[in-house]
Amino acid sequence: MTGPAESVGGVSRPELGRGGRKRGRSALVLVALVLAAALGIVATATSAGATPPTSWSVQKSYTSGVESLWAVNCPSTQVCYAGGENLTAGIIVGTTDGGTTWTTQTVPDATTIIQGISCWSTTDCVAVGTQEPSFDHFIGAILTTVDGGTSWVEQAVPANDYPFKAVSCASDLDCIAVGMGPTGSASIAASTNSGVTWTNQTVPASASLLLGISCFTTSDCVAVGQSASGGAGLFITTDAGVGTSGWTSETVPAGTSELTGASCFSSANCVVVGQGGLTNSVLTSSDGITWTPQSIPIGVNTLNGVTCITDSDCVAVGNVNGETGAILTTSTGGTSWSSQTVPSATGSLWATACASDSACWAVGGNQSADGIILAGVTGAPLLPTRTTATVSPATTPQGSAVTYQATVADAEPISAARSGRITVVDPSGAVTFTAGGTALCTALLTGGTGSCSSTAAPLGTDTVTATYGGDAIFAGSTGTATLTVVAPTPGGTEQGYWEMGSDGGLFAFGNAPFYGSTGGTHLNAPMVALAPTADHHGYWMVGADGGVFAFGNAPFLGSLGGITLNKPIVGMVPTPTDQGYWLVAADGGVFSFGDAPYLGSLANLTLNAPIVGVAATSDGHGYWMVGADGGIFAFGDASYQGSMGGHVLNAPVVGIDAFGSGNSAGYWLVGSDGGVFAFGHAGSFGSLGGTTQVSPVVDLGATPDRGGYLLADADGSISPFGDAVLYGSMFSKGLIAPIVAIATTS
Repeated sequence: MTGPAESVGGVSRPELGRGGRKRGRSALVLVALVLAAALGIVATATSAGATPPTSWSVQKSYTSGVESLWAVNCPSTQVCYAGGENLTAGIIVGTTDGGTTWTTQTVPDATTIIQGISCWSTTDCVAVGTQEPSFDHFIGAILTTVDGGTSWVEQAVPANDYPFKAVSCASDLDCIAVGMGPTGSASIAASTNSGVTWTNQTVPASASLLLGISCFTTSDCVAVGQSASGGAGLFITTDAGVGTSGWTSETVPAGTSELTGASCFSSANCVVVGQGGLTNSVLTSSDGITWTPQSIPIGVNTLNGVTCITDSDCVAVGNVNGETGAILTTSTGGTSWSSQTVPSATGSLWATACASDSACWAVGGNQSADGIILAGVTGAPLLPTRTTATVSPATTPQGSAVTYQATVADAEPISAARSGRITVVDPSGAVTFTAGGTALCTALLTGGTGSCSSTAAPLGTDTVTATYGGDAIFAGSTGTATLTVVAPTPGGTEQGYWEMGSDGGLFAFGNAPFYGSTGGTHLNAPMVALAPTADHHGYWMVGADGGVFAFGNAPFLGSLGGITLNKPIVGMVPTPTDQGYWLVAADGGVFSFGDAPYLGSLANLTLNAPIVGVAATSDGHGYWMVGADGGIFAFGDASYQGSMGGHVLNAPVVGIDAFGSGNSAGYWLVGSDGGVFAFGHAGSFGSLGGTTQVSPVVDLGATPDRGGYLLADADGSISPFGDAVLYGSMFSKGLIAPIVAIATTS
């Protein structure tokens, strides 16, 4: 993530009364900035001269369709997600242009309200709230997206979990959600696989309701809510809630009636805001144990949300007299606060998020009982920019991957300096590439430069336009380049491939036959891997729970469905005879079926990173496993040819494909950023590494002659390299669930 995160749990969460109607409730919010290492948000020192926003305007005021917005998360200055409800269902709206346009995203029908959102990238998020699977029966809702909200997938909720109120993801794998439990108790659920599966944790008996959570490392979290003895409750863990310490209760100063959110840079830097009168509505802590009350301006009686942009600058939102919105800012780490002018007709504000000192958002309701989105800026005019575009290669066969790059710079640095505004930051945000009427791809800027890859360019010579949408400091601009796309040369080995979604939907291209899928079928767990038979007249699918589904001439030889696993299944590979297969779990556990020999596993060993894939030798007497850190583990006659273990990766490894055995073996590893690493006799034919991926790469499939490979993205797009040929993809085809695997007719 490129900027500060949302205030996790920083919202006054409605409670569900009889018939699903909500009854209002005062809220106190404990919030600070959740900064997770690497894939989370990195805490930074206050920039010289930086201040929180001083000018707020209405960016979107709904007149229908959105009753209220309860949560917001902005992983960049261009990308934000807001969650809430309309009269009948939960709702998520998103923007990719800094809030110029907000688009309603599709959520599962049973979801009635979204109350918390946590993202670890611009495309990967977890949302929690409430669902009503049957009349007047309310349980927790957990949704995930890996494609920027194009599809939100409903995940299974642990047994006896009532509505969730907040969620915090400290990394791309580790998330914790909190909320209601059975009468008079709370609930805590944790996931270690990006929100796909969840496990209940032991909740302190003194917690009657948990409303907010902040995890500032994968082990250290603060959860807040109500105490069973009355008043506010505050609970911490230093072992992710699963060790000997678990969750413990901390002392809250008298006069604090309820806490609804938490966010911390570290145990030495936490801010608490909410309802507690003029002297107890803000608490700060330097050790996570002792909390010091701070004063707020007269007139504000409830603070419902807060986000800290740096360790000094924070924005808090709430209301005055329960009707008019209120915004407070601090540049002292929460020890003193100032009121900001709020646009007229603004009702209660429930949450706020900032991507930079000059790019903040607040959400809630207007005084007509509909949703509202406010944008906060420093108030200075936008600086002009100049966009330069390039394409590589400039001439390419149709269906081949083309890399598009844009560099955005301040167009008038001298003029800016003369006006007293010396540019000290690079333009941020997104650049969209188009050719004629064809959308190609979108790149996110880093240091003023961004690139992306696409195979969608039309035949002929076209002008490629790079459109920069601007950010809170810089105005938008465009640049152009010329691209020539020629017809592909006939010939070569006939190829085909399948793409599979997490719902088991299967999509066949080229000479790949279709024999059925589980699309539209209720699954106990999402699909994670696809394996074709040797003659390509059948295939197996496997779910995270180990359930195996066989199609065509693929025989069913057993599964793990219905068996409790220590970790979810992440991969599957068959033997050369098609009369056996191996299933591999995230902890390196190996399960053999049919004539697949058991050659060893990593179960009960401590791994540096979870296992993400498996590949077998050509003779079926060995297999390799790969971890998310690129570590390779070889068994049987699978020879070790090298790995990325111990190397610093730009993105985690997500897949492996291999061929041969012994000294003739080779294998490729692929990262979620599209970086490809070739070892042994595997050839290197190019990658997407170094480009900006709007949707993460999820898998790699090699061609029949091992002279190329295909990279599959979660949004269905496919990038061919070497002698791989593009026969089509599911990009922009309205996927119900994200793509998770690709397999070739090799």
